[in-house]
Amino acid sequence: MLKAVAFDLGGTLFKDKNSPMEASRAQWKEMKRRGYEIGWKEYRKRVDEAWETFTDKYGKTVRKYECGLFLEFFCDIADMNIPKAERKDLGKLFYKKFSEFEELRKGSEEVIDYCKKAGMITGVITNGNRIMTERRLDKGNIRGKFDHVIYSVDVGEQKSSLKPFEVFLNKTDLDGENCLMVGNTLDEDMHAKKLGFKTVLISEGGFDPEESENKPDYIISNISSVKAIVRKLQ
Repeated sequence: MLKAVAFDLGGTLFKDKNSPMEASRAQWKEMKRRGYEIGWKEYRKRVDEAWETFTDKYGKTVRKYECGLFLEFFCDIADMNIPKAERKDLGKLFYKKFSEFEELRKGSEEVIDYCKKAGMITGVITNGNRIMTERRLDKGNIRGKFDHVIYSVDVGEQKSSLKPFEVFLNKTDLDGENCLMVGNTLDEDMHAKKLGFKTVLISEGGFDPEESENKPDYIISNISSVKAIVRKLQ
């Protein structure tokens, strides 16, 4: 019997409105304001080069979300000397601006409210840091709708491992068979299935879930469809 529903945030409850590019532009403008001279095209080129090296080293770890760490790689490639404290400030700015260019998906709040009224424990299991998570919850005005909020930096591992889902089970004192995970990524959110969760993939195309070891139990294109799944599993 279903007793709990957990949601991813970015790409699931929230829709991206070109957030990475807009956050990068805000970071670049702040660099310029602080006297670091680099053109926008050059900045973007160096960001792309640094990102490849950075993700090779930290892409599957929670250090990916450490404020200012990416800028160490950027500064090396762009031959810029930005002190650590300023790199951290610029990193925080990036994450704060990122959430400004996201919006709560139509139907998200209705689905969360439906789950609450159905007697479900509700939770968030998301990758990211505290800044990203809290600003999303506050922007969507949905912070108080969740019994548990779990983000990868807090637990020390991303959802590409099982730890965030294990933490959720420990907090709820439930078995995976009593839980539903709703997300938009095969290689992260759908890992919950390995612990017995039923899984829902919000798909906008671009991949074949049939070929994944984490094949979801349900594939939907509109988050409002979660209500019917919850009714079915109760």
